[in-house]
Amino acid sequence: MGKKSQIQPYCLNCGEDILSDANFCTRCGQSIRTRRFSISAFLKRDLFQAIFSFEKGFFFSLWQLLRNPGKTVFEYMEGKRASHLSFGSFYMVLLGFLIFFTYFSELEMVDILKVGEEDKAGRETLSFYEHNPKISNLVQIPLMAVFSWIFFWKAKLNFSEHLVLNVYRLSIELIFLILISILSLFMTSLYFQEFGYFVAVGLSAIYALWLYVGFFGNYFNSKIKVVVLSGLCYLVSVFLGGVLLMIAIQYFPLKTFRF
Repeated sequence: MGKKSQIQPYCLNCGEDILSDANFCTRCGQSIRTRRFSISAFLKRDLFQAIFSFEKGFFFSLWQLLRNPGKTVFEYMEGKRASHLSFGSFYMVLLGFLIFFTYFSELEMVDILKVGEEDKAGRETLSFYEHNPKISNLVQIPLMAVFSWIFFWKAKLNFSEHLVLNVYRLSIELIFLILISILSLFMTSLYFQEFGYFVAVGLSAIYALWLYVGFFGNYFNSKIKVVVLSGLCYLVSVFLGGVLLMIAIQYFPLKTFRF
């Protein structure tokens, strides 16, 4: 990736040559000041734009992320953004759908995972995660980014780029949960809910590995190494991330937050 402050002589989205006095590409309309993600720019500009910009294609982004996630996110970071809904807006739309459908759903994770009454910490963690998805995801995304940053440090991506990558990962995982929540409105048996939940978990694992392998394959020569690192990164982010989330819920005032 180029320097974050450099303006390219061509459009990063479509490759069209840029006129010397132009601010936007004459072919696709993307700003010529599309830059690499960085922590400072992320906090000053990208975060606000990502959350409140809904003018671009949700379904285009969804289709590309389902069809070829690694390539799609890589090209998005490289500057091909004109046709996409911003990563934050994409995530917010799906989170809104999840909150809406789980409000009517009777899915209870403590029952699905058969967590006993004696496991108070486990029940509180699952209940909090289920009923406070906004807070839970705000904790999850940075944790995912930390783990991918550690495992794939040789890719030389900055932390904000790992945040963007994992926002997309979690967004697609939300889709699987949305589908299970919708089906649970019509099929209320505990057996179906258990089956549906574990299908969603399995699909989430497959998608995360597919995303990581496709994305980080652009930075490593060894495919086997990328596959192994992707698997380890996923397992550590799920299990260690779950432990850290449990600790945060038990020992920090997350349970008092409602928004």
